[in-house]
Amino acid sequence: MAQVDLVVLTLKRLLKSQGITYAHVAAALELSEASVKRLFSEQDLSLARLSRMCDLLGIEFLDLMQEVDIDRRRLAELTETQENDLVADKRMLLVAHLVINGYKFEDIRKQYHFSEPELIRCLVKLQKIDFLELLPLNRIKLLVSPSFSWRRGGPVQQFFLENFLDDFFDVPFTTKSRVMCVMSGVLSPQSLTVIGEKIQELEKLFGERARMDAKLPIDERKNCGCVLAVRPWFSKLYDGLRVASAVTQ
Repeated sequence: MAQVDLVVLTLKRLLKSQGITYAHVAAALELSEASVKRLFSEQDLSLARLSRMCDLLGIEFLDLMQEVDIDRRRLAELTETQENDLVADKRMLLVAHLVINGYKFEDIRKQYHFSEPELIRCLVKLQKIDFLELLPLNRIKLLVSPSFSWRRGGPVQQFFLENFLDDFFDVPFTTKSRVMCVMSGVLSPQSLTVIGEKIQELEKLFGERARMDAKLPIDERKNCGCVLAVRPWFSKLYDGLRVASAVTQ
């Protein structure tokens, strides 16, 4: 993750922890709230503005950099072996997914069929890989980085592809909360690169919104999925119609 990305994520975390809203930041910077949102979105934060936000937080600039370093050293992804262990224990994989999304111990018990000893077993195993810390009274402290993600092409992603895609698309996408776009075109390598970068931006936005919504009560949120992919592709359905020299993937 780029340093500027991590600075912005750390700053958002600190602001959220103190209940400081975009409106408060806008007042401190003498900007509109829309301008502040754009600054964070575009990561256009000068040292002067960072310093004023540190004043708003009641910390020194060096304190902010120390927090950035702490976030940098947090778990950003699991090893392939650790992901394989999760896939082999599907209930622990579910618990990991829920904890990332802000579920508390009682939330998991409320919505899923876990006995207390079984849920504690899963949490203790996740604690052993520094994924979380299980505190007294079954409180859960997440230890992963704000930028945590499953390994690209790793065991967890492969598990989802093999087990959930058919289920995911087995509904009509005809409402505001169910959106699907199907596109195909003939693009240059440069355009493919641009689109790939936009997909990564949307992936980042999805993660940011999930982290922001994690503070809401469980009953006000829904499990959601988002599948984004782009690659050179031509349907095998028409393979027999193509001239052999034109076949490229």
